[in-house]
Amino acid sequence: MKKTAPTKSFADLRHERDIAQLQQTIRSQQDELHMERSRRELAEAQVSHQGRIIDELKTDVAEWQRSYDELLDRCESMQRLLYMYEEHAGSEEEVRVDAAIAELMAMTDNNGEPLITMGRQWWGIYRILVDHLDYPAGYTQFVKVMTARGMDKMRVPLKLSSLKAIAGTIFEKPFEHWPSLAHKVPAATYHRHYDVASVMKKVMGIRGD
Repeated sequence: MKKTAPTKSFADLRHERDIAQLQQTIRSQQDELHMERSRRELAEAQVSHQGRIIDELKTDVAEWQRSYDELLDRCESMQRLLYMYEEHAGSEEEVRVDAAIAELMAMTDNNGEPLITMGRQWWGIYRILVDHLDYPAGYTQFVKVMTARGMDKMRVPLKLSSLKAIAGTIFEKPFEHWPSLAHKVPAATYHRHYDVASVMKKVMGIRGD
């Protein structure tokens, strides 16, 4: 005799329906959770992208600011030079020297940094002027001559205390002797002063030792 499946009671059917509804609710919530996770990941990616853009903009702004500062330094040097021309017009040689110094003050090195950053780098300028253009070798007299032409108002001003510090160093020797004495000082120190003197000599059009 064939057995028939037991008839489910109303309570059983109701229980199965509740379970099915619960499963459907769980699936819906899982789908919602997945969509929310996707939206969050998208938002995080957008924030990260915006952060990179902001960082790039900050870098660009810093670079623009550095370029602006360099240009401003050049303009200020040239303005001071113009003032000296107008108020303290001297000989043709003085004008050439003043123009060369203003040009050095506006120059940058291979790293984009100013060529002259400290008072002691006036040593190179002093040495070229004394060696080749018969400027006074006495520190006080040299500073007096140059101050009368506004060199104490340059971006890196000439000061007697800075210039006098050359005494006892290899840099108080004539410029032509510097290369043979370079081993006595750190390389960075040597090039800090040598580069200024070398460029000053080149800008002034001085040839030979």
